[in-house]
This record gives sequence, C-alpha cells and structure tokens, in this order.
Amino acid sequence: MDSPGGDDQPDPFRAHLIAADQTASRDYDKALLTLSAGALGVSIAFIHTVAPHPKVIGWLGVAWTLFALSLVCVVSSLLTSQNELRAAIRN
Repeated sequence: MDSPGGDDQPDPFRAHLIAADQTASRDYDKALLTLSAGALGVSIAFIHTVAPHPKVIGWLGVAWTLFALSLVCVVSSLLTSQNELRAAIRN
C-alpha cells in the first residue's frame, strides 16, 4: 500500500505493523513449542519418578500424543514459513 502522498514509498507505519505481526507470530510459535515440550518432559519425568504405575493409561497416551502432535505442527509450520520466505526472496 502506498503512502497518502502518492509517491512509491511504502507506509512506514504499515511496515512497522508487518514487522510487529511477524515478531508476534514467531514469539507465539516459540511459546507453544516451549510449553508443549516442557509439559511433555515434565509428565514423562513425573511418570518415571513419582507414579511409575498410573491407573489411567489411556488419557496419558492421548495427552502425550497431542503434545507430540503440537510439537510436530509447530516445527512443520516454522519450516514451511522459512521455505516460503526463501522462495519469495529468490523471486
């Protein structure tokens, strides 16, 4: 989007908003990755040290599967984003 003056310079506020959106997205991905990996690690450590014989294995399996799935989704999102940005830079 051009600036209101009609010249071909991009609007600095719009550029700032785009950069802020990218930073927020990156921070969100990092937070999700950290929380999922941490929760998965803590729950595995808890099972091994505190409760080695849990009574409800099904829910534990579901939780671990969903944590692992969220990690895979975040990592694949990051890789896809990186590949698309590199493709856009080449073109």
